[in-house]
Order: sequence, then C-alpha cells, then structure tokens
Amino acid sequence: MNSHRILQSMAGATHKIEDPGDAGRIYVDRDLAIVELVSEAAETRTLANPIRAGIRLCLYMKTDGGTIRLTASNGLNVALDKYADFDTAGDTLDLISVSLTSTTFRWHILINSTTPLPSTSVSSSPSASASSSPSSSPS
Repeated sequence: MNSHRILQSMAGATHKIEDPGDAGRIYVDRDLAIVELVSEAAETRTLANPIRAGIRLCLYMKTDGGTIRLTASNGLNVALDKYADFDTAGDTLDLISVSLTSTTFRWHILINSTTPLPSTSVSSSPSASASSSPSSSPS
C-alpha cells in the first residue's frame, strides 16, 4: 500500500460484514467494519472476541422484525456486561477492541444509540431495559 494513497485505499476497502442470521456468530476480520442486523423474530447473535486491540466495529439494526440479543463473552464495557438488545430499527453500538489481559481482548462501547444493556442474567423482564417514557408524577 502506497503511503500517499492510504486514505483512498481505506475508503475503497470493503467494510461491511454480513449479518450471520439467528443464532449466528459475528467474526470481525477487519477494522472500521459495519454489520447491518436484520431480524425476523426474537433472535440471538454472538460477537466473537477480537484478536487484537484497536479494531473499530459498528453494529446497526437495519430491519426490526423482533429483538436481537447480542452476546459478547468478554463483555462490552468496564462492568463486563455481556448482553445488548437491539429492539428498534436504528439502534447502534459503536465498539472498539481493548485489552482485557496481555493476551485476551474484549469489545468496549464507544457510542450507544438507544441499545439497552440488560443485566448479565438472561432474564427478559421489562425492568432490564431502559425506559424512554416520561414520568407522570408531578415535579
């Protein structure tokens, strides 16, 4: 790669990773990648652990046919929360890979655009999701 053309080369690269579908595993083999998630019902995806630090990934719910529960075994934040629910078209997580130990890596959320992070239990109770309804109590 010619150093004078690096930005043009990056702009022309393929950044899209195909959604593997229900119960599929998302393998990230490139930097600056995007996965456009499409659901037809309540579904799951597993995000493979990154292989190095510094990889950028965008997960975006393109089509909402039901909630997609994403699992990242090494966690998605400092609290090591392992789950994210994509339940509305447009839900987005921007992630970067970071070191967990000297030989293990995990994903870390840079930007969360309305994607609820339920507790680490697999419970689907309504209290596990963020609420966007205003309070009806007087202030």
